[in-house]
Formats: sequence, structure tokens, C-alpha cells
Amino acid sequence: MNNKINFKVTFLMPTYNDEDTILASIASLYQQDYDNWQLIIINDGGNDLKDILADYLNDKRIILIQNVNNKGQIDALKTSLPFIQGDLVSLLHSDDLLVAHSLKKLVVYFDKIDINGIFCDLIQIDENNTVKGMIQVVNQLSRYSAIDVLLRNGQTGLIPDIFFCRVDFFFSTVVPNYFNGDSFYWLSLANPFNIPHLIKVPSWYQYRVYANNYIHSDVCKYLLLKNCLNIIYKLSTKYAIIFETVQSYFWRGIFKISFFKNIYSYIFHPVFVMRKQESIHSRKYYQYLYKKFKYLAYKIYGRDVPVFLGYILEWYQNALKNNRDNILKIHKDEAEKYKISSSDIDLFRDIQNQESNFSQILNFLSQQAVTEIEVDNKDTFIIIDRLISNSGLPISIRILDNTNNNSI
Repeated sequence: MNNKINFKVTFLMPTYNDEDTILASIASLYQQDYDNWQLIIINDGGNDLKDILADYLNDKRIILIQNVNNKGQIDALKTSLPFIQGDLVSLLHSDDLLVAHSLKKLVVYFDKIDINGIFCDLIQIDENNTVKGMIQVVNQLSRYSAIDVLLRNGQTGLIPDIFFCRVDFFFSTVVPNYFNGDSFYWLSLANPFNIPHLIKVPSWYQYRVYANNYIHSDVCKYLLLKNCLNIIYKLSTKYAIIFETVQSYFWRGIFKISFFKNIYSYIFHPVFVMRKQESIHSRKYYQYLYKKFKYLAYKIYGRDVPVFLGYILEWYQNALKNNRDNILKIHKDEAEKYKISSSDIDLFRDIQNQESNFSQILNFLSQQAVTEIEVDNKDTFIIIDRLISNSGLPISIRILDNTNNNSI
């Protein structure tokens, strides 16, 4: 180990009208025993923060980025990328806290061990900073973690998305998976068995759970459902889990038992097979995905499922009636009308607006029960892939010359 550790740690802090908590979050950085850090605050179209942050902005380690419009948390984080100076990169939400005097211990792990990153159980606090318990996660990721995600219906619970990692891993893996891929930062949907080297360490992060959490907002619920469906669709085109319902209850039940929780990561060996490509347009496969959709919609929204998700329901009803491939061919000169907004917030607005281009396209795809889209060039593929990835619809996309392909 080096006599003097000199890793710079960049913390990314997206915020939107969190004036009640952001000062405490920043203050938790000043309660550390390690000074070589950088804080990038991204004000995502919220109220002006310059006055309340005036004292902190005199510190050259702190950068404030002001987005004119509210883009959504992930898109806000993307605006910070050119300003990152650290050797290590982490996420610090503007309503959460770092445990005092923990940062130096965290940095030491990267000096002692060749790892991509670290994670921990989260300390749960309320609006008054009172500790309410622990949010416990697995002890390690394994080559079966992608299957575990399927058993958990695409929802989190393995490790938190509070990444703390090397900068090269951040740009090579976190950005494409988490920022651009609508997946967990550690999970590559293209190569799910390629698990990074992340180790679990003592808890350093205090996660605030209260009524104003972003996760309770309508836009976050929409994004959560969309991302869960996206993960399920992509993983389920590769793997089929034997007796999935039974295994799901069994392994999730094992994880809840205190005695087994600490060894869960080591004993988890699900039974699954590789799915045949020709089966992903079968009626049985669509019924499987429909069951997943209904479960997630109820889990996230309860009985109050928004009307604007009706296009997904309509797609399944029509696809299950029509047990054959319904292929839509889109040529380069037609692709422009399928372009959608790059902002999560704008997408959320468009999906609620029946007159928007996005909604009209989704209604068309649903009414026609389109199961596969063929395009004639890579540029069109990129446009359609983004559309489908944000739609919640299990539609395959392929390029006619077979030089590239993708399925969700």
C-alpha cells in the first residue's frame, strides 16, 4: 500500500428543489477525514441554488451546473461527465448523507485491492436524520446474478445503484449500462455473465426514506416500470428459468432468513436453460411477458395503474389474439417520424399526451400488435432501438442486411 493515498474522489449530486436537505448532504462531505474530493452539483431545472450554496461555492472543489429545464435524474447526470476530475467516482443524492469519517477507509480499498468498485448495505434514515434500520443487499455478485434479477422481476435488491468505482470502470461500464442502457450499473444486458469485481464493505451511505423521495414521484414510477420491463425483456430472450415461480419464491424466501442471508450469494444456483431464439415470438413467451407486466404494474402502482400505460395492455391483448409475427418495415426516409425526445421528463410528458408523436406511434404499434421491426441501415436502427427501449413493448429490431441486431 502507498504511504500516502492520493486518489481524488468525484461525487455526482443531481438535485431538483431539494433545498431542505442539500445543505446537510454537502455538509456530510465536510465531515470526512479525507479532503481530496470534488463535488459536482447538477441543478436539474430546479429553483436557483446560488444563494443558499454561496458559502460552499467558494470552495474550488465544488462545481454547480445549472440545467435550464428539468431533464430527469439520469439525463442530469450526463451533463456532469465533462467535468469529472476524480480517479474514483460516486453518487451522492441531495437528500442523502455520507457517514462521518468514512471516506478515507473507502479510498484505501482501491489502494489495497485490484477492484472495479465497492458497495454496501444502506443505512435508512428519515426526514429527521433518525436511523430507522438497514436496507440489506447481497454479499457479492455472482455469475448467476442476472438470473437473480429475472427472479426478482427486474427490480433492484441485489446491490444499490449508489456506485463508488474507478473512473475507467465508470466510463466503460456505468455510463453505458446505467446512464444509457436503462439497466443496473453493474449489469450488461449484452453480456449478463460478465460480472465486474465489486466488493461489499461496511456501510458508508445513509439513504433517506420519506414522503418526498424521488422514487415516489410519478415520473420515477414510470421510469422504474419502463426499465424493469426493458431488463426483463432482454434477459428473457436469452434465458428461460425452470419452474420460475417456485424458484422465485424459494430463493427470495431464503434471502429473507437471517441465517441464510449472509451465505445467500454463495449458495444461489438457479436452474435455467438458454432460450431458443425462435421461441421469443411464441404465444407462450408473450403470455410470460404479459404476466411480468401485470405483476410490475400492480407492484409499482397498486390498483391505480395510469391510463397512459394502456397501450402496453392493448399490445398484449392483440398479440395474444394474433399468434403470428407482425413485422413492420421502416426505411431510412421514414425514420424521422420515429424520433423521440432525449429527456426522460419530456418522454414522460409525451406518453401522457395522446396527441404527442410518441403516444401516436405507440398506439399504432399496439393496435397492429407489431412484434418485429425491420430497418435497412444502422442509423435507423439506433432511432428505432431508442423508441422501443423507452416504450415498454417487447418488440424485436433487426437490420435487413443482418450486420447488426437487437432484441428487447
